[in-house]
Amino acid sequence: MLQIISGKFFDSDDRFRHDAKGILFSNYSWVQPIETCVATLEPVDTYASVSSYVVSYVNQIEKEKPPAKNVLIRTGDSEIVEQFMLLCCFSLKAFFHQDRNVVAVACRDQRINSSDYHIPSNFVPRIFSRQINGSVSEVESLSGFIDSAISLKREYYNSLIISLRNFTDALQIIGTNIDLAYSLLVYSLEALAQRSDTYAPAWEDYPNEVRENLDKILCGIADDTAKDIKNTLLKNNNLKAIKRFLDFVHSHIDEQFFIDEAPPGFMTVRSSELDRALRNAYTIRSKFAHQLQPIQEQLKHPRMANGDVIRFSGEPYLSISGLVRVVQHVIGNFVKKKDKVTHEAFNWRNELPGVIRMELAPQYWIWQHNELKPEHATKKLSGFLSQLETVFLNSEPMTDLRELLYEYEKLINQSANPYKTQMLVTYVLYNAFVADEHKCVNYSKVFDKNKELFNHCTIEIMVMWLLMGQRWPWTAEMCASCWQDYQRAKHRKSSITVPRVMGVAVMVEIASMYKQENNTSKYNSWMGIAILEAAGQKDTQKRLIEAKSGLVQVTGMEVMNGAIQKKV
Repeated sequence: MLQIISGKFFDSDDRFRHDAKGILFSNYSWVQPIETCVATLEPVDTYASVSSYVVSYVNQIEKEKPPAKNVLIRTGDSEIVEQFMLLCCFSLKAFFHQDRNVVAVACRDQRINSSDYHIPSNFVPRIFSRQINGSVSEVESLSGFIDSAISLKREYYNSLIISLRNFTDALQIIGTNIDLAYSLLVYSLEALAQRSDTYAPAWEDYPNEVRENLDKILCGIADDTAKDIKNTLLKNNNLKAIKRFLDFVHSHIDEQFFIDEAPPGFMTVRSSELDRALRNAYTIRSKFAHQLQPIQEQLKHPRMANGDVIRFSGEPYLSISGLVRVVQHVIGNFVKKKDKVTHEAFNWRNELPGVIRMELAPQYWIWQHNELKPEHATKKLSGFLSQLETVFLNSEPMTDLRELLYEYEKLINQSANPYKTQMLVTYVLYNAFVADEHKCVNYSKVFDKNKELFNHCTIEIMVMWLLMGQRWPWTAEMCASCWQDYQRAKHRKSSITVPRVMGVAVMVEIASMYKQENNTSKYNSWMGIAILEAAGQKDTQKRLIEAKSGLVQVTGMEVMNGAIQKKV
């Protein structure tokens, strides 16, 4: 939102403008207002143990043309202040927060209680100093950094904010969960690296022990075959992720990291050991993420962790302080290297705070037929089934699909399966449940011409016959296999979505078929599955449990509560 109010996405000066203010607290002390391209940081009380600041800015939104009936004139103040806070925290290398107490606790120099082992200032000295006296160069650097950040293309600005949010969260929890803080610092780099997916791992990047063992095995295989095996192994997502992470960090580390920015002492990370230290940091993050394995004890000891690295058993491990320094340097160079634009064509309204994307209810789109293609049949049938279930259970009106179905009449014979079947099922079900005066004129002809297709056991036709009250002309085993195939493929683009109640009805019907075949074991199994799938439907579950116990008999059609017999 901070980038939006800069105006770089707007096409005119006709805007809603509101003078706004926010409050920030910090251990950074400065006596003059700090002006930036989007907001001004005004000191209020810089002599207290925690400094107070007012963030002044203009919250502006471009007016819509033509004017909209429902007008949004202001939004996102909390997000604006938060994003400004993140930029200040990063650039000034100080701790900022919207809660005074959080700053006071984070920047403590003494233990709060006997279990307070991790005082943040012992691990990250500058950022958590009790009080930081600002300088002119730092203030000027802040203005330049914010100007560069706001000038980034939108996708890079969003990546920056995500990384800075993780970075700041990591700083805030060092004193309470140092293990999680370490992982969050690595995540803040990974968030930026994910934007760069051009890195290709080489065989040398494979873990040494595994690679050496594989090399011994592959040496007895033909070179071409061995090469194909290696290339297949290199497609491993974990290896690619590590390679992407390492290459991204290295590409954003320059000589100044090891010269002007390097702290004095022997515990400063050297250029030759940085790669190994980064690999170890990534491994520590992975072990914590997947096994909740804590970071090494040496990294938690303030006297041992006051440099960039801890060298243990011949391995370099980045300390919290060293990892913070890497993150600061990499993010800083990321902002410097990316192209800057003063104006960008971007649909900024979709990213306003409080805007949530929701799927439209079927009645608003299933009837549309402009630029209709066969592959649209999948989504339209899914939507129609969803609406049909609502119609049955709640006696709601059904959308008029005749114009769509007339287009289907033209497309059906030109289309291949599964789209042909999906169009036909939509066509038949609609005409089966509307009054005669609302049926398609050619319904009988279309049905008779394609009725042979309805003998195939597919999920679409199973649902169709069930809803129409017709018995399935297949064995229980065929129907069960078809449903299981659907379950495996239901998230594919070419697969329909069977609504909840209809899905339970299908399973109950399969169970009933097994019962008719005297297969008690399969009947109990499928009824058990149906009971679990009916989670939340208490009445249905109760009846299914009674049926499984032999107290009553239930069919798939009865699961629809008899409403299916009603004409719409």
